[in-house]
Amino acid sequence: LVQKHIKMNSLRQSLRTVRRVEHVARRNVNTIFEEQAAESQHAASTLSFYRNISLMVAIPACAVITYKAFVMQEHPHPPEFKEWDHLRKRAKKFPWGDGNHSLFHNPEFNALPSGYEVEAHH
Repeated sequence: LVQKHIKMNSLRQSLRTVRRVEHVARRNVNTIFEEQAAESQHAASTLSFYRNISLMVAIPACAVITYKAFVMQEHPHPPEFKEWDHLRKRAKKFPWGDGNHSLFHNPEFNALPSGYEVEAHH
């Protein structure tokens, strides 16, 4: 009789433990689903926020910068030519062309020892 009683108590405890574990597992699954739903909602709102930032700030800023760079160009003017002895010395000729022009010579901005070749027309 005592053996039977011990077995019964043991069986009841096991059943209670199983029910408790089942309840905790069911509660954890529900919690996981709730967390996933909250995370998904947060992701959607964050996506919306950054899309709005891109459309309302970044694209207009790019448009303004492009307008300023290409439409409102400021044309640089070359510095005034001063015929100083220490500037534009030619100890020997350049090995290309007539020997007086640098490799990437711009007649409006690069002065020769005698002065600018072309006046800037800006």
